[in-house]
Parts: sequence; structure tokens; C-alpha cells
Amino acid sequence: MPEIKQLALGSLATNCYIVWDPRDKNNTVIIDPADSYYVIERFLADKSLTPVAILITHAHSDHTGAVAALKDRYPNIRVFVHEDDADFCEEVALSGARALYEPFPVDERVKDGDEIKIGVMTFRVVHTPGHSRGSVLYIIGNAMFAGDTLFAGSVGRVDLPGGDPTAQRVSLGKIAALPGDYDVYPGHDVATTLERERAENKYLQALHA
Repeated sequence: MPEIKQLALGSLATNCYIVWDPRDKNNTVIIDPADSYYVIERFLADKSLTPVAILITHAHSDHTGAVAALKDRYPNIRVFVHEDDADFCEEVALSGARALYEPFPVDERVKDGDEIKIGVMTFRVVHTPGHSRGSVLYIIGNAMFAGDTLFAGSVGRVDLPGGDPTAQRVSLGKIAALPGDYDVYPGHDVATTLERERAENKYLQALHA
């Protein structure tokens, strides 16, 4: 399993995750660089990590605030976003109806089932629309980076642009049906496990009502 560092950034304490294999620090991945570019850069420098990829779980601007600055600092870094949210990144990142951060180019538009190979690490893309049209999970080993699709004891809201409660219910069913257990790293608040959410999360339990 890779090393994972959680940084809670910005006014909404959005979780940014830095993921790397200790054998290959020159192929580090940043998931949802929410804000506070200098906090991210300081951690990378302290650990002698070189990021080569940014994985975006969805295009709401509280998850993308530091992307443009990171692309300026690391010109070869590549940004991965689901194809249904990519246009919002290149025009205006979404946060309700307001653009809070500058747009940025998307290098790779991913879709359900894609595998993203970064050095010795491979991330699987699972499309989970509901919170936004292009919301995804990124899975590596038993680690699931869930964005704002699944939280500890809750799920993402569906009243922002691109939100869809029917799609969310289908996505939650898809997640609940995944075999085995995962460590779930959500876009806000604390980590959890998929087994715990199957047993205790009222939104997953409602799927069987």
C-alpha cells in the first residue's frame, strides 16, 4: 500500500490527499488539491516528493483551488478529471453558482473503469454521479478516495449544479455492492471503512428499504 497524507485545507476543511510509494517518490499523486498551495508545497518539499499527477474527484471549486498554482509550479504535472466534469474545470470550477478560483486545463478526461498508472501505482476510476455529474471514486488497493460521494455516516449533497438524487442512489448502490472492505478517505471530515458505512450509514441502509 502507498503512503497517504491527509491535509484539511480551505474554509470548508476539504481533504486533500497526497499519495506516494516510498520506493518511487518522483511519481507522487495529489488528490483534490483543495486550497493553500503553500501548505501542499511545504509538505512535498519536506518529504522530497515530486508530484506528477492531480486526480480530481469532482469539479467543485473547494476541491480544486490549488490546481492552477500547482500546474504553474510543476509544468509537467497532469490533471485527471471525469469527462462529465472536465469542461467546468476549464471554464469555471463550480461552487454553488460562483467561481472562486481560476480555471485550469484538463490533461486526461477519464471514465468509469479506467485505470490510471502512475509509476508503480495504479488507480481505478469508479464513476459515481449524484453530487455532480462527473463525481468519481479513485481506488488503489484497499484505499478508496471518495470525494463528496460518501462520508462517515453521511453522503454528499445533491442540490448544487449537476446534483441528481436519483443518480446518487444508483451510485451508492454501486459502492455498497463492491466486494470486500475498503478504507474510505472522504472529501471532508474523518476517514471510515466501507464495512462500517454498510452497517451504520442510514443512506446505504435505505437502499434496502
